[in-house]
Amino acid sequence: MSYQLYDDEPYLVSFSGGRSSGYMLHNLVKENNGLPEQAHVLFANTGKEMEETLDFVAECAERWSINIVWLEHCYNDDGVVSFRIVNRDTASMNGEPFEELISRKHMLPNVVMRFCTEELKIKTMFRYMRSVGINKKDLTNVIGIRYDEPRRVAKVKARNEKEKFETIAPLVDAKITKHDVGAFWKSQSFDLKLPNNNGTTPLGNCDLCFLKGEKKISSIIRDYPTLAKWWFDQEDRIQKGSAENGGKTENASFIKRIPYRALPGANMHDLLNIEIECFGCTD
Repeated sequence: MSYQLYDDEPYLVSFSGGRSSGYMLHNLVKENNGLPEQAHVLFANTGKEMEETLDFVAECAERWSINIVWLEHCYNDDGVVSFRIVNRDTASMNGEPFEELISRKHMLPNVVMRFCTEELKIKTMFRYMRSVGINKKDLTNVIGIRYDEPRRVAKVKARNEKEKFETIAPLVDAKITKHDVGAFWKSQSFDLKLPNNNGTTPLGNCDLCFLKGEKKISSIIRDYPTLAKWWFDQEDRIQKGSAENGGKTENASFIKRIPYRALPGANMHDLLNIEIECFGCTD
């Protein structure tokens, strides 16, 4: 069966806090009559998720009686990269883990260098798994991508051929689409309290992630102007540091073509509508 897990195998179940991964998690719990002891459900908080996402993660855990481990990227007292375990009450909500990573890197992530996903989510989860005695090569990574996301599916297959661990996508095997996910949540007594736009969640994952495309980011800033300040501040800070050090500012903006500050005032016809699927952030 698509959602069957085995008691003698360790799993990293990556839960993004979105509807698709929530649908997957529900079916894993249902089809296995709970989760095997070695199935670790992990949620990596960047500090830039919407509060509604955090509430949804907490509600899924409570309603389905499962343990979801909340993780945040951090550095220990010796400056070595590490992680901390948090919960709904102690989770960062002002971008602290993300900002600290940017400060250490002295640059901003962008489409070409997506170190935010790699460090804040993927590596943070693997660090946790190592802390409980499970090495990457020994686990199966379970992610919530859907059947109607062919580029992501292709990346999973390609990565399985070269990585030392296996990634499985139960929703792909079950041929689940965004319409199936939407219908499921309409039938439930609770849901992620973020707008569902034809099967997608514009405010899902990091609120103004640069992979969402210029037009979508501009629209979100116009509708939710308070979300933009953190992103403006990061660009200002890195640009200032680069200028003071006489360095280039190529990596001082999330989108090389246009700074975030310019997006709200730009003509929508001049903005690109290219959105890029993020392999590490599943809706």
